[in-house]
Amino acid sequence: MVISGGEYAVEAPVDGGHYEPSKGWTNNIGISKGDQMLLYCTVSYPGYRKEAPGIGEVSGVEGSIVSYEYKPIVRPVNLSAIRARFTSPGNKQLENIRFRAKRLFKIEQESFHRVVAGLIS
Repeated sequence: MVISGGEYAVEAPVDGGHYEPSKGWTNNIGISKGDQMLLYCTVSYPGYRKEAPGIGEVSGVEGSIVSYEYKPIVRPVNLSAIRARFTSPGNKQLENIRFRAKRLFKIEQESFHRVVAGLIS
């Protein structure tokens, strides 16, 4: 799951296809080509406040930079709906989401699929 917000939203928009999380948040989770990421925008992200507007299919990882193909979902999913669909371990990871504007972390496949089910165009 990608967390994007603040001034980073201007530097690298969620639909831009590139993401560089804060130091140390890429290699720690073993992300690789073909993985799918839920793209979530914090309250400070213009246009998608506290919503996930799409997914990113990883096309490559170089150092800490993750490149991906942006795929919009039919309608953005807000944070309360994400929490309702995530498993219990997934929700534990979201507890301090407001403090993590530039972070990438692994979520369970079940949580990911529950959020995007029927919404990928």
